[in-house]
Amino acid sequence: MLSARPVRRSPAFIALMLEINPTLDAKQVKDILQQTARRDAFTGPDPNPRWGYGKIDAFAAITRASQMPGAKPYFSLDKNVLSFDSPQGSPTIVTEVVALTPGNGAGAFTTASSAPWLTVNTVSGTAPAQLTVRVDKTGLAVGDYSGEVSINSADGKAVPQTVMVHVHVRTAGPLITSVDDGAAFGPGFANGSWVTIRGFNLANTTRIWQGSDFVGNALPTALDGVSVSIQGRPALVYFVSPTQLNVLAPDNTLTNTRFGIIVRNNGVNSNPFVANVLPRNPEFFRFDGRYIAAVHQDGTLVGKVDLFPGLTMRPRCVSTTLRHSGMEFREYFRLSFVVC
Repeated sequence: MLSARPVRRSPAFIALMLEINPTLDAKQVKDILQQTARRDAFTGPDPNPRWGYGKIDAFAAITRASQMPGAKPYFSLDKNVLSFDSPQGSPTIVTEVVALTPGNGAGAFTTASSAPWLTVNTVSGTAPAQLTVRVDKTGLAVGDYSGEVSINSADGKAVPQTVMVHVHVRTAGPLITSVDDGAAFGPGFANGSWVTIRGFNLANTTRIWQGSDFVGNALPTALDGVSVSIQGRPALVYFVSPTQLNVLAPDNTLTNTRFGIIVRNNGVNSNPFVANVLPRNPEFFRFDGRYIAAVHQDGTLVGKVDLFPGLTMRPRCVSTTLRHSGMEFREYFRLSFVVC
């Protein structure tokens, strides 16, 4: 929001505006904030007593400051934070490329790192450039490490940049990083519903369950040596991959509490992970956690042709009947409406 009270609470990005353009005075800062503020259905006509001139857009304000007279040269990065999960036994050296882009005439630069295990492929150069950040885990014990790569202009006149680097060295085995409902991917899940588990080294293969995995009418509790325990009870495993599992949570009389979850990958247990258990959690299945999944009567997915590369989708702009499904609706149901 852009009103007197919120502006007083926004010194951080105003400081960034003044860093990139130290010639700005108070009126210019105020004008920039007003001109770049976002308006929407909530703010209504501006200015008004509740929303002032709208909602502050920090990125737009800093960009505008960089385009005004007196702005300093600067460098932009396509990523400012790098995180590496490194189980023991994985490759000792890991790398990631960061794109460096110049602005306002910035060009020659130098780099430096704050830790002996952290290096960059070049100590000096001219932007634009691709910087390869290199982490060497040799000799690092189990634990968390942080360092930074600093980027400065060769003449010292440009606004400097920093890449923060975090390394998590851990014992080998599966690692759970998040547990969400398997439809809309929101936090928490309900007993008997689909659950999505994300992490690292969760499985050694990638596949869904097949007919051969069933014993009679019993759903499988393990695929390729991967099983999941939710509050001490086995989950039903539908999909396995190194970074994601999809399972059906077992029934349990307990709700509105927190359950412990453990993944077991071929005899090796993951870290215990705690997630919220909800009394009910009806959800539509979604694409990307945003678009409700629906299919035409012939089974084709509903959506723009190019909405998701690799998926066959077809829009409709006439009255049609679609089939939806979700969690805790107990069955498929049909809706008739216009889809465009």
